Amino acid sequence: MLKFADLVEKHNEELAALETWNNGKPFRQAAKDEVPMFVRLIRYYAGMNTSICSTFLLYCYICSLEVELTLNWVKISRWNMRLAKAG
Repeated sequence: MLKFADLVEKHNEELAALETWNNGKPFRQAAKDEVPMFVRLIRYYAGMNTSICSTFLLYCYICSLEVELTLNWVKISRWNMRLAKAG
């Protein structure tokens, strides 16, 4: 998990751009607040004892991120379908 946090930190600019495109947040907020907060969270969970509770909490957080990203991609694809039908 620490290697994953290092990779996220290394690609801060690209991930901030994706976050801006996905949610419409200002780039500066995504680059200076959102991505570093995610890195701190991953490092926090990496440093925790690997008890059932901490593993379960991390699993729930990752699943919630996947659901959010999936729902956003569904919204984008529906929007693109509407544009294709209109055009």
